[in-house]
Amino acid sequence: MRSRTTPSRTTLSGTTTGRRTPPAPGGPLRHRPLPALAVALLLVAVALTATTGCSRRDPVPREATEMIGRQFPELQVRGLEGTRYRLRVNMEGRPSIVSLWATWCEPCREELPLLAGWATLHRDDVWLYTINTDDRRVTQSDIEGFIQELDVRATVLRDPGHVLRQLGVTGIPTTFLINGDGVVIDVLTGFEGRGPLFHALDQLLESGHGEHAH
Repeated sequence: MRSRTTPSRTTLSGTTTGRRTPPAPGGPLRHRPLPALAVALLLVAVALTATTGCSRRDPVPREATEMIGRQFPELQVRGLEGTRYRLRVNMEGRPSIVSLWATWCEPCREELPLLAGWATLHRDDVWLYTINTDDRRVTQSDIEGFIQELDVRATVLRDPGHVLRQLGVTGIPTTFLINGDGVVIDVLTGFEGRGPLFHALDQLLESGHGEHAH
C-alpha cells in the first residue's frame, strides 16, 4: 500500500481537516477552459448517454474506500445546463478518474487544476470526469466562474443529490481511480500535495487498458 501523509480534506459539514503537504516547486499545469458548446459536445461524444434512470446493484458503501476492488457503478448525473446523463466510466477500456468537489472546498482549489492538467497531458489514455457536489443554491454561472477562475479544462458534471451517498463520500475532494475494466483501484480522500497526487495518477496509467479495449 502507498504510504500517505494526512490529506487535507473538507468534510460535508464544511470543516477542513488534516495537514497539507506543500506542493513541489512549480505551479499547476494551466489550460484554457473549454467553451460551453465544446463542453456540451464533449459530454455527448466521449462519455455520456441521455437517460431517465440509473441502476444500482451493489450495496451502498459506508465510506468511499470500500469501493476499492469493486466495479465502479453507473451514475446518474446532470450537465451544468441540467440535462440528465448516465455516466459509464470504462469507455473504450480506458482508465478513468472521477473526482468529486465543491466551490466552497479549499483543498479542491488546489487539486482540481492539477488533475485537469495531468489528464490533458494524457488525454489519449485516460478519461477525467469531475462532479460538482454543491447544492442547488449554487448556480451554473457560479460553477462556470469557479472553473474559469482556476483555468480548468475538464468535463464538469453535477450531482443531482444522490451520488455522494451512492459512493460513500463523506468529505471532499474525493477522487476515484478506475482501471480500464471499470474496477476501482484507489480512492484519494483529500489532497495530499502535488507529488502524491501525480504518483497515484501515474500508477493508474500503468494499470493499462481493460480487456475489451480496441
